[in-house]
Amino acid sequence: MTNSLRALAWLLALPLHDALAGEVEMLHWWTSPGEQAAFAVVTTQLQGAGVELKNAAILGGGGNSAMEVLQARAIAGNPPALAQLEGQAIASWTLLGFIQPQDEVAGEQEWDRQLLGVAPRVNKIGGHYMGIPGNVHRLNWMWVNRALLARLDMDPPTDWPGFLDAVRALRAKGIKPLALGNDPWQVALLFESLALGMGGKEYYQKAFVELDPVALGSDTSRQILDRFRELSELVLPTLSGQSWDQATADLAEGRAAFQLMGDWVLGDLLARGVAVPEQVQCLPAPGTQGLYVYNMDSFVMFNANLPKDHLTIARALASPDFQLAFNRANGSIPVRRELSLADFNPCAQLSRIDYDRAEAAGNLMPSVADSMALHPLYQKAVESELYRFFNQPDLDREGVIRRLGAVARSASSTSIEARLR
Repeated sequence: MTNSLRALAWLLALPLHDALAGEVEMLHWWTSPGEQAAFAVVTTQLQGAGVELKNAAILGGGGNSAMEVLQARAIAGNPPALAQLEGQAIASWTLLGFIQPQDEVAGEQEWDRQLLGVAPRVNKIGGHYMGIPGNVHRLNWMWVNRALLARLDMDPPTDWPGFLDAVRALRAKGIKPLALGNDPWQVALLFESLALGMGGKEYYQKAFVELDPVALGSDTSRQILDRFRELSELVLPTLSGQSWDQATADLAEGRAAFQLMGDWVLGDLLARGVAVPEQVQCLPAPGTQGLYVYNMDSFVMFNANLPKDHLTIARALASPDFQLAFNRANGSIPVRRELSLADFNPCAQLSRIDYDRAEAAGNLMPSVADSMALHPLYQKAVESELYRFFNQPDLDREGVIRRLGAVARSASSTSIEARLR
């Protein structure tokens, strides 16, 4: 069999070889050094519960490739038993009837009472827990190489005008300003921090969570897109199609000064032996102080290949000891309220403090770029427009606003998740 036919056979889950007895396959996209360390915790935890895990890792930091493989396998009638999913994708797969509810374990462990507030919001669909919450990520972090800035006698910027000034100063000295890979989800995540930092939470909520055409067509959108274009002109000359973890290596090794990215960066830095925050500092993205943009990873089980010991698996992945070990490796924070983060990295501890404050103040914001705010169809459409604008100087601002407005008008007034509730 040729390599291409073998790859196609695997994609459609044809029986190239027999699985080990009792083996449970998990599809995911945790492939960076920090994510591999976190997945090793998943493997160890399930082995301790008597479950052997088959690793079906798919390269691609944003999860797009993994979701394409998952869709193909589901259509072929043989999805994995277990998969990593995020946000509104859980609602979509629930609507299609593919995934197994987790209400029995949720009731045993009192998830409604014990979990951070975003966990039921993301995982409870139509009154049923469809996902096993794994973590909470904070996305609006700015990671700073302290040695680079100290050498240049620069302070970390706190707003977007200051950030652009810093980018210009770094470029003038021949230093790569921003650790960033030029792929759509990384660019969209950069825009997300810019839109929130410049527009504020009310604008962000209306424009990019609710897809309100009036907000999308506002002068605030024009100002943000102008700033986004200015930023793209400054950083495009130093960008490549590198993965986010390759960009993090640039940051850690002093080849870049800043990275605007979620706290999976922390997991990677720790896996690389980088001292955080002594060498690389964590600060809120410019202008987003007091706000907390979140996403979370969940574990879901597919009905077609539901393991006989699925309750054992669910209990193991929801247990306090797993939550602590997994999130300590991943850079994220546990979803269980009662767990102490005393032995976590200071950036993770600060993330939990900021989460609690944001929750109390109504300042928790779902990520647009990372699957929390929008149905995947509309997320991709918005992401595509932003990516094209970032990379094509001949695309004018008004055209982007018109096309985003068209996306908003095509979006249903009632989300899939709302219909299930």
